[in-house]
Amino acid sequence: MKTRMGFVSNSSSSSFIIASKEKPKMIIEIDIEYIADKKITTEKELVEYLLEEYGYDTIEEFFDNEEWDKNNYDKCLKALEEGNFLYAGSISSDGETSEAYIYDNGWNGNKNFEVLKYY
Repeated sequence: MKTRMGFVSNSSSSSFIIASKEKPKMIIEIDIEYIADKKITTEKELVEYLLEEYGYDTIEEFFDNEEWDKNNYDKCLKALEEGNFLYAGSISSDGETSEAYIYDNGWNGNKNFEVLKYY
C-alpha cells in the first residue's frame, strides 16, 4: 500500500479529508507582493506602468482612451504621498490557488490595504 505524508510537490492536485463538527473554514493570508506584477513607489513608476501596460505614449492619450479616470489616478497619487506602495497586476481564475481564490471571492477581508482599482 502506498503511504503519503503531507503534500506532494510535483503533483498538480492533492486529496484531503477534513474532520469538523461545524462547517470548516480556513483563513487564508496571501502575500499580494508575491502575485503582483509590479511594485510602484513613485508617480513616475505609476505613469511608466500604465503606459507600458496599456500601450500608450503619453498619460493624456491613456486617459482619453481607457476607462480609468483622473479620479482613480489621483487616488493612486494620494496613496503614494501617504507613504503607501502600489501593487499592480492581474489575476486569473486559472491561476495559482491564491489567484483563483481572489478571482472567485473578490478582495474581501483585507485589513491593511485598500483596493484602488479593480477591473
